[in-house]
Amino acid sequence: HDKPVSSISWSLCRQWWLSAAEDLSLRIWTNSCSEPAIIMGGDMFSKPIRGALFYYLDKFILLTSGPSVYLYLYNLDLTRDDIKRYKQRSVIKLASCLTPSASDITALSAINDFISYIVLVCCSDRSIQVLDMNKGAVGSVLPDAHSRAIHCITQNK
Repeated sequence: HDKPVSSISWSLCRQWWLSAAEDLSLRIWTNSCSEPAIIMGGDMFSKPIRGALFYYLDKFILLTSGPSVYLYLYNLDLTRDDIKRYKQRSVIKLASCLTPSASDITALSAINDFISYIVLVCCSDRSIQVLDMNKGAVGSVLPDAHSRAIHCITQNK
């Protein structure tokens, strides 16, 4: 990455890990390779990625950028061709995008260890929102949950 890393997450199987940075990029790495298997970035996001993690038993990547929560479906292809080394064979596709609030999201929490549709997001307006990813909607909002903007939240596994 070219700027500070804002989020790191291990996959459930511990074979992959992802890193997101303030340079508007996300990368998925494998333990056995020094080059990333997937690089997302460029003009895909307008604001820095605040949180990124594997979700739903490693089926999806969940990330936040600005006021939106993005859900990506991915497929890692770890085969490399030395002649076409620059060509990325892994695929990533946007499955869903939710914008629960007008304010920026500052923290994200979801469980990857078992199937759970609950995602918690904290916004810069000091609220905590519970997202139901099965319905694709906000399930509950706790306004003014803290005296300052929340920068970290977690769920009990």
